[in-house]
Amino acid sequence: NVAMVTLDGTGARGNGSEKKWFLGMNEAGELRTNLPLSKDSLWVIEPQPPDTKRPTTSNCNPAYYPDLQLGLDNIDSFVKNGYLHVKRAVDNKLVQEALRAINYHLGQLKAKGGKPDPGPGFGLASQDVHVLDLLHQSSVWTLAHRLVGVGKVQTKSQAQCALRFPEPGSSMNRVDVGQMPWHVDGANVHKRSPFTFLLGICLSEQMQENVGNLCVYPGSHIRCYEALHAANEVDPGQPPRENVWQGRRPKMQTGPRQLLLQPGDAVFIHSKLAHTVAPNYSPNIRYQVYFRVFHVNHDPSKVTLWEEFEGVQSALEEMSVG
Repeated sequence: NVAMVTLDGTGARGNGSEKKWFLGMNEAGELRTNLPLSKDSLWVIEPQPPDTKRPTTSNCNPAYYPDLQLGLDNIDSFVKNGYLHVKRAVDNKLVQEALRAINYHLGQLKAKGGKPDPGPGFGLASQDVHVLDLLHQSSVWTLAHRLVGVGKVQTKSQAQCALRFPEPGSSMNRVDVGQMPWHVDGANVHKRSPFTFLLGICLSEQMQENVGNLCVYPGSHIRCYEALHAANEVDPGQPPRENVWQGRRPKMQTGPRQLLLQPGDAVFIHSKLAHTVAPNYSPNIRYQVYFRVFHVNHDPSKVTLWEEFEGVQSALEEMSVG
């Protein structure tokens, strides 16, 4: 990080003004500043202590394992249930480094007076190289290609660090997970196809229910797709939030399934699968990281079911031939 100040005394630190002056360059290499420049106005670059000592970008290429396959049974399970739980998909070393990074940034957030419950994404932690390595340097990167197609995977250089803090109160006040509202990602921000699939990576033990577990409605991706597809035919594009479903929001026939996960487990979730999260009645913070994964030709204006899963389609063709 650098702070740029003028030698002639102007600028935020030169005259005590609260206005923040900046000096930079655009993509064309042209100088850009909000401070009037003159021949007597020179700039000096003064190194400043960074907000964080942790890197936020990686110089490593994603790890791809050509011999690693998902298996037809797993593909079939993903097609039927709309999600796939892969145990121990991420090495413990990567899990521990990601936890260290998240806790570091959590401490920095508290030190800077941030709210104790970090919001969606969780700031710099979501871009920390050790968090991104959960995807890029583990087997899940290869498995993502097995679903979407080799060379067809695209992600953003950002994760969602999802922390669920313990709930207050006694066991007498506990909520029935079946009564909690479910959602399909994007529908709450008036989008019907925000990405191809959601990838969740567990960083803390969740081998019992009601510890902040991810809860899924197996098979609901079919009905949700049909409802959203019909709604999109009536009102294409990005409708107002209250009209996303066009009155077609399906009712779930059964309650949600709380997934029991261990650190390093990965869950691949179809973008149309209904899901929610259980309350955390444990004494510990639940740590989970999510990535939004896209097919390279993803079109958010289209509501699709399997068109962007080229790897799944190939596996289904293989199963039909067999």
